[in-house]
Amino acid sequence: MIGKYAVGYHIHQVNYEDGIFENHMPIKNIYGHLISFASFFKYWSSGRIKKAPVTVSDSNAELLQFLDGVSQIEKYTEYPMEETINRLLAYAKKMQFKRDQLSEVSTALTGATAKKMIDWGMIYEFTS
Repeated sequence: MIGKYAVGYHIHQVNYEDGIFENHMPIKNIYGHLISFASFFKYWSSGRIKKAPVTVSDSNAELLQFLDGVSQIEKYTEYPMEETINRLLAYAKKMQFKRDQLSEVSTALTGATAKKMIDWGMIYEFTS
């Protein structure tokens, strides 16, 4: 059921040689000593696991986390909405997100999140 909720995933091979685990090794086969990607690829190709709309990378992870926070903020905030919005605006300004960064992840942006960003003025915190 994770496919319904996943917006990204990170897969890699783990090797174990001479008593040492090595992580982030190249994927050479769909089956290996410690892991099998067969189920992942089967369910990914059949649509049971949603294909991620954006590849998560070092350059966009913080922005994607911010956008996810914006999308769910009403559910989790303990502050009044006005203060929550001000905190989000301050964070966006501090992070100095760029317009081109937002453009690169725009396929992950839902209409509801985009509307919040416009209504709350966050869209104007993205620099050129």
